[in-house]
Amino acid sequence: MSTLPITSETIGTIFGSPYRKDAEHDDPSSDYGVAIDWLCEQIVPDSFQISEVPLRVKNSLRNIGRCNEWLFGKFSDMVRQKLNCIGKEIDSLLKDLSESGQTGQLGLLFSRIINLSGILQQCYLIVGLDTAQEHLMERLENSIFQSWVTEKSVWEAIQVVYEDKLFDEDGSTLEALLEMSDLLDKIDLGNEMTQLLLETARTRIKHYVGESCAGQWNRPRLAKLLVWVKDELFPRLTKLIPSDEFTVDCLTSMTKIELAVLRTHEIFDIVIDYPDSKCALEEFRECLITAEQRSKLVELFIAESKLRLLHAGTDTVDIIVCYISAIRSFLIVDHRGVLLDKACRPIRNHLRSRKDTVQQIVNALLNSTPANRLIELAIELRNTDHHAKVHEESERDLNWVPDPVEALPDFRKGVVEDIVESLISIFESKGLFVEEFVKVFSERLLQVTDYDVREIYSDLHLLKARFGNQEFNSLDVMLKDMLLSKEFDRRLRTKVPENVHSSVVSHLYWPKLPSYSFKMPQEIQAGLDGYQSAYEELKKGRKLLLSPSLCRVDINVNLGGKDHRYKVAADKAAILYFFQDQPHDAEVKLAVVCMKLQMSLLLAREGLKFWVKAKVLEECGLNTYRVNE
Repeated sequence: MSTLPITSETIGTIFGSPYRKDAEHDDPSSDYGVAIDWLCEQIVPDSFQISEVPLRVKNSLRNIGRCNEWLFGKFSDMVRQKLNCIGKEIDSLLKDLSESGQTGQLGLLFSRIINLSGILQQCYLIVGLDTAQEHLMERLENSIFQSWVTEKSVWEAIQVVYEDKLFDEDGSTLEALLEMSDLLDKIDLGNEMTQLLLETARTRIKHYVGESCAGQWNRPRLAKLLVWVKDELFPRLTKLIPSDEFTVDCLTSMTKIELAVLRTHEIFDIVIDYPDSKCALEEFRECLITAEQRSKLVELFIAESKLRLLHAGTDTVDIIVCYISAIRSFLIVDHRGVLLDKACRPIRNHLRSRKDTVQQIVNALLNSTPANRLIELAIELRNTDHHAKVHEESERDLNWVPDPVEALPDFRKGVVEDIVESLISIFESKGLFVEEFVKVFSERLLQVTDYDVREIYSDLHLLKARFGNQEFNSLDVMLKDMLLSKEFDRRLRTKVPENVHSSVVSHLYWPKLPSYSFKMPQEIQAGLDGYQSAYEELKKGRKLLLSPSLCRVDINVNLGGKDHRYKVAADKAAILYFFQDQPHDAEVKLAVVCMKLQMSLLLAREGLKFWVKAKVLEECGLNTYRVNE
């Protein structure tokens, strides 16, 4: 029995060529086998040039002919298998790249892709592929190269390279980036590369915006940002991004978005800093475009308000100040008032729950001194021309448009634009404010000692212009009482002591006045009794009821040879008169003062503290007092 020699031809005869499936062409000595085998040997990643084509291969290709479909099919199968085999070697390279986190291996990977791509192009020419076949082969090789490059560790390494090298001033670095970008574009990863570069640009813009604009609200910043984008960022990116659709407007839009994100997170501090932050708010308006941005702005402002403002530890005046700043700020960002209406509702609800809100607002409206922290309300109240003009325009607006679609159902534009009206509208009825105004005016009127009510009358006129005439009928009566009191006082001058004056009020129209009893000093009581008798004689059939708790007394006190003048309530005067009647250096207990003057403990304690603070009396023991000689 003869032995069959084991050769490549023998194995090919038995098992067939690895690149051929048809038995008819499995002989490696055939023209197809010769050409395919030689081409397979040329496809190696460490070389960029194939060797000279042997004569035998040339003859085989000449016999097969150009653009042969059978040869193309076998050639494409061989290329796929060959690249996949090489890909297994690439996997170890990618593993090293993933474990080390270094980007140095990228160069080796890209050089292999470049070499393989060049060799394949040479093979296409040798095989003689037509345009369609060559296009199919390029798609095949690109799909395999893409699988290598888009592997997670490789893509992350590419991103790191762009982030680290894109803004280097070294010219050679830019050339390396251009080569890498050209390669990515060549293997049909241009869109992915563009997205990666844009993400890198966004990161750079975000960093630059934060570095140059965070906390800077008092001067314009947007123009400087856009100049940087146009002159520095865009020229670099436009060399790397192949798309013709990429323009500077893309980066401009991205910059405005990042500035809007920054200002959104700073919005509470920007509002607090108003009006110094007006520049930032005007730029914010230009950058705030989408409904999602507006929604996020409202959400963050409400969250910050609840965390930093709307709690028991914050003074009511501070909350009102912030609310006024919020009105001014949000109307700059959104002149329609929709964002303001949504963002400030929690503040309005919190103010509604506070017991002193009405009192603080009323006091602020009537106090035009620099000491008033809410003096803006007093100024706004006195700006009656502006209020009347706004009201008239709202009533006769021929260019009326419906409320914005994103506005809440109970949105009222006129309310959110007017600060005073916005504060008053916190409560469902104006009655609370009218009651507080009446209370404040009654206190002010009772403190008048010369019957000069011109300032109070002026304030009342302003309130009527804002709230309407019908709301303050009781105040008209109260002012009339003061004018009549002046007339009564003039007519009684010759019948009563010179130093006794009175304010006669109609108790049905005045709020409930404070009333507490104590023993009035005889000297003061005599003058009051004389005035009461003279009044009742003048006004036959009427009775004058005295209110000691509302009396004011002018007292001259001599301390250390110096005279000191005090205008105090009658209860405090009674305490001083009582000590005047005590022996020299007498020490008097608090309980004795209460008993002798028939005065409440609280009232006596407050009166004694007042005179101790004025250094007229001194506390010489626990609840024990004497004259401070």
